[in-house]
Amino acid sequence: MAIETPCQNLCVLDSLTGLCIGCGRSSDEIANWLTLSPAERGALMVQLPARMEEMTKRGVRGGKTGNRSREVGP
Repeated sequence: MAIETPCQNLCVLDSLTGLCIGCGRSSDEIANWLTLSPAERGALMVQLPARMEEMTKRGVRGGKTGNRSREVGP
C-alpha cells in the first residue's frame, strides 16, 4: 500500500521557520513521516497549504502551490 506524501523533491529548510520550502514540513516531520499513523499524516497534510502560503508571502518560495501531493511506496 502506497503512503501519500507532500514531498516535492525540493528539500531545503527555511532558516527562519525550519520548514522545508518544498513541502512545508519540519525536519522532524520529514524524518518521522513513515512512522506516523494515517490520521497523523492526514492532520499534518491539512496544515501544509497554510505553511506554504506563509512562506510564499515572505518570498521564501515562489510559484509552487504547496498543496500537491504524490504517493510513494511499492
